[in-house]
Amino acid sequence: MTYLVTLNYNNSQDTIEFLTSLEQVKTNYRLIIVDNKSTAENFEVLRRYIENKKQARFIDRDADNFRFVPQVRIILIREEKNLGFAGGNNQGIQIAYKQADFEGVVLINNDTLVDPEFLDEIQNYRKQNKSADLIGCRIFFEDPKDVIWYDGGKYYRHFTRAVHINENKNIAEIPANNKPHQTGFITGCFMYISKYCIDKIGLLDESLFMYNEDLEYCIRATKKGLSLYYVPTAVVWHKINARTGGKLSCFSAYWGARNRFRVSKLHSNLVDRFLTFIFYVLTRMPKFILWLFQRRTDLVKAQTKGMIEGLRK
Repeated sequence: MTYLVTLNYNNSQDTIEFLTSLEQVKTNYRLIIVDNKSTAENFEVLRRYIENKKQARFIDRDADNFRFVPQVRIILIREEKNLGFAGGNNQGIQIAYKQADFEGVVLINNDTLVDPEFLDEIQNYRKQNKSADLIGCRIFFEDPKDVIWYDGGKYYRHFTRAVHINENKNIAEIPANNKPHQTGFITGCFMYISKYCIDKIGLLDESLFMYNEDLEYCIRATKKGLSLYYVPTAVVWHKINARTGGKLSCFSAYWGARNRFRVSKLHSNLVDRFLTFIFYVLTRMPKFILWLFQRRTDLVKAQTKGMIEGLRK
């Protein structure tokens, strides 16, 4: 059985729309929704929705020991504090892992919409290639729907940097290639993880809290001899507008910088750590100048603080 894990944090409407898109999926799965201490009002919207659905349950106590039965396909659990992306997903993974029929888990953002065949494509490829212990899928922007957000990834170890292949390109602009292949990086927006992979390298690094935990996991897997695969026929849409690229907040500025240097320290040699620092400073200077011009000194301070704390850890 393949389990899905998704997080909810003050965006129940996105989670409900995600659940609606899953209703078109015929492949057998079970879903664990981890609420990361949303506001009471936001959580209540999601809880009411779950309790009105067949085969769905809100588990309000002892979730760690919950065992799925045929009458239950979806469960919602609520954490007592915000555990971040890594911690929240780890809670879901651990519940899935304890189920007797567990074979693998898909971490998937709640701000996505899925193609009805996405899980079929992942499971079929997994059956064909037993060494595919980490798998990513093709991810489009939700608006416009034919513009790519993730089409496989590359990891530049000298700079501790991961990039999305073909990001912001229209699908019609790239050569048609729907053949699964190995890739260098898989985004945590959608990541299939096999039971063998969890046995081999464990869970996400909770010290990272948010951002770059997917990169760290991919690096760790590669170091242990596991291969990363990309299946372009499995498709989801991500609710980031391609025209705006999403808005940078002080939260993301801080954690993105902090964790980049944290990952560098965990997995890079001294030379690559130095190159990461030089590359980061050089590429951030133009942004800092722009933010200062826009009177966004808060972003400059947040990213600088993140960099300093990342280097200290």
